[in-house]
Amino acid sequence: MKQYVIASLLTANVPPLFKRTEWPLHLTLAGPFFSDHEFAHIAEKMKHACTETRAMTLTGTSRKMFGRDKNVPGTLIERTEELHAFHNRLFDALMGMVTIKIPEHNRRDYCPHVSDRQSGHISPGQTFTLESATLLEYVDDTIIVLATEPIV
Repeated sequence: MKQYVIASLLTANVPPLFKRTEWPLHLTLAGPFFSDHEFAHIAEKMKHACTETRAMTLTGTSRKMFGRDKNVPGTLIERTEELHAFHNRLFDALMGMVTIKIPEHNRRDYCPHVSDRQSGHISPGQTFTLESATLLEYVDDTIIVLATEPIV
């Protein structure tokens, strides 16, 4: 079973693969999750959810610590109706195809945030535009970019 995540990559020119420790600035939209389905099938479901979504401006709200040990600094992102609806649309599209790794971080408990990275961070009050979704696969200590769909 393969492990995937759908995220909006907020850094330009992300390489097609990178180390797990070198994640670019991103907002997780769905996942992580496991699936036996081919990535092309998952990407098609992601594409369908993206076609039903418009680009949206999102805002950082406050600083918080994330991660299993609460040792990863980041910024909470305002959970707008649009963002939460998109998050749910992605999982609705993937229903029956995936097993969610951490169910308590998804659906009604979705807590959108951007963790600080070497490439930067989002500050409280800072805005950015969510304009694409990217399907990525975890392979050992490497992340592979599989497909990106625009949100227009």
